[in-house]
Amino acid sequence: LVRRGVQYMDANTIIQAQTDSLAAAKMKFLSYAYIRLMFGNKYEYKNALVQQRADSIIALTVDAVRHDWKSLPLDERAFAALLLSRSGARKEAMRILESMRQLAVHQPNRGMYWEHMNRHSWFHPVACTAMVLQAYAEIAPKEYAKCIDEIRQWLLLEKQTSHWGNSSMTAHAIHALLLSGDNWLTTSSDVDIRIDGTSVTGTMTDKAKGMIKMSVPTDAKHIEITRKGGHPAWGALFHQYVAPVTEITGDSIEELAIRREFWVKDENDKWKEVPVDSIGQPVFQVGQKIWIRLFIKCDKDLENLVLTDDRAAFLEPTEHISGYRWSPVIYYQEIKDSCMKFYFERLPEGVHVINYDCTVTHNGHYSCGIASIQSKNAPQYVAHSQGYSVVVK
Repeated sequence: LVRRGVQYMDANTIIQAQTDSLAAAKMKFLSYAYIRLMFGNKYEYKNALVQQRADSIIALTVDAVRHDWKSLPLDERAFAALLLSRSGARKEAMRILESMRQLAVHQPNRGMYWEHMNRHSWFHPVACTAMVLQAYAEIAPKEYAKCIDEIRQWLLLEKQTSHWGNSSMTAHAIHALLLSGDNWLTTSSDVDIRIDGTSVTGTMTDKAKGMIKMSVPTDAKHIEITRKGGHPAWGALFHQYVAPVTEITGDSIEELAIRREFWVKDENDKWKEVPVDSIGQPVFQVGQKIWIRLFIKCDKDLENLVLTDDRAAFLEPTEHISGYRWSPVIYYQEIKDSCMKFYFERLPEGVHVINYDCTVTHNGHYSCGIASIQSKNAPQYVAHSQGYSVVVK
């Protein structure tokens, strides 16, 4: 079956080359040359004439790639490097690998990756990165051993918060991970957890679940987590406690942050931030229309997030029907009695602003809840705004 498919590709490519003028469109046959050189002599040509014409197309494509690879996007550069290496031009292939390394971003906590890859194109960033990983692993596994491990790190961390695309892209990523670098599937050592010097040991059930849940003394001051081993690993520490809303300060992580602002209309019918009193408490008036603005900052593309904005008792939303919204990202807004929930299938890297309106209905002193956002794929990606008291006159 594969042989028939390869022979069909030979015949179709030869016809296309004759139609499009091979001399003018030789870079167009990069994928064909890559696939043919990947199979080598495993699948023979249909006849000598087909082989002669196919060899001519491959030779012209290799020559074009040798001179014009700098004009190619990242995924096609990886194709080009593999193509040149398999055709015997290893020196030029190494130049492409070095170029890709210089264009990459290197971060200790995220690995090695490339920015501004279009997730909506036919070549998903994960599949593109997997192709680059394959090029490094096949052409120069020793020279770029560190880069290979950093790319593998990025692929695994990307899986924490995002899907790997469709089934073929996922298979491509797994294939590249398994056939590159060191073996990361070996059993690693146990993690040593100590609270103020006292060791914490989990039960067999805890080890099976991969999670230890326990109560920590209120006077605990120091938690130390140690792991021995050369292979990568990650985990998270969740600390839940009860405290007055006014004592909660805003908290965030490098990848995710959120803050909330209240805006009101002034005497000129223009929106401005709500005024505060002498001790920093926001001051509202009954009947005012409030514009609640939620600023979300993402340091990377994230998927499947839920934002919960706890609403104070003196506020009544002007909208009462849940549904999908666009601002400019698409999300689902759920209007509940005590809070407003927002569901995001995907939030790209950058700053996003979500707005909704409320009306001030009662006077008095109130406590405002917090606005929190969390990834459902990786719960350790979480952030929340501060809580505070407000005055309504």
